[in-house]
Amino acid sequence: TKAAKSSEKSARKQERALKKVGKTAKGVGKGIRSSFGSISLAAGAAAVAVLAFGKHLADMSNQLVDASTKTGVSVDTLSGLRLAAEGAGVTFTELELGLVKLPQLMLKASEGSKSAKKAFESLGVQTTKTVDGFQQLRSADDVLKDVFTSLQNIESAEEKAARAAEIFGRTAGPKFIQSGAIDNLEAFVGLAKDFGV
Repeated sequence: TKAAKSSEKSARKQERALKKVGKTAKGVGKGIRSSFGSISLAAGAAAVAVLAFGKHLADMSNQLVDASTKTGVSVDTLSGLRLAAEGAGVTFTELELGLVKLPQLMLKASEGSKSAKKAFESLGVQTTKTVDGFQQLRSADDVLKDVFTSLQNIESAEEKAARAAEIFGRTAGPKFIQSGAIDNLEAFVGLAKDFGV
């Protein structure tokens, strides 16, 4: 009888222990299921983020191509300018307004506009070149780089700001100075090629 009672007692203990293990296993199972659910959600969110990032890069690339078409400035130069703008808290659109003005001013200078000619001559920048005996506009990219080089050589901050405003406009001129692109364009272009914006 003692042995029967002892074994009955032992069986009840084992049953309680097994129930406890079962409850724990159910909890672990729920935890694993919720973890897998969380992992699935995180993977889904990561996929959405990657797609959004890809779209953002495509939009940025399209913006540069569009700006290059409007201004005649190369995409590489524009990517350096955008990096400079982003680093200085200036929007690329603010610089783009000045870049759109550049080829227009170059054309006016080539057509004889005194104020446009004076703006470029004061910096020692040629807007035209002779090809087969005919005057032709130089590339806006080359003119932009020459303008930046000339502006670098101006020591007076006031004169530099005034000359930049003559070429790029009263709003965009100071933004080019603020961006640091005038003094470091090649460095920004190199960084943009290596790392993007």
